[in-house]
Amino acid sequence: WQISFDLYKEGKTVTEIAQERRLTESTILGHLGRYVEAGQLDVHQFVSDDVIAKVASYKSTHPEIAGLKEIFEYFNEAISYGEIRLALAYIESL
Repeated sequence: WQISFDLYKEGKTVTEIAQERRLTESTILGHLGRYVEAGQLDVHQFVSDDVIAKVASYKSTHPEIAGLKEIFEYFNEAISYGEIRLALAYIESL
């Protein structure tokens, strides 16, 4: 996680970090989610308010379902796993 964060802080994009580390962009976003949750990164650099609102609404009306897959499928794959991870990290930080 720290390596991804450091590379991001150096100015590399999520795509560049994923390529350099030979990981998926979704995995890199998951790493950065820890820093969103800790308040060290602004979630709005990655995810729109609309996506955050949708994920928050789903989570509040389906508290028993916490899995990424269920949320991903609910939104017909229109919101990526990475965006869901970051939105959930932000919601947890509130």
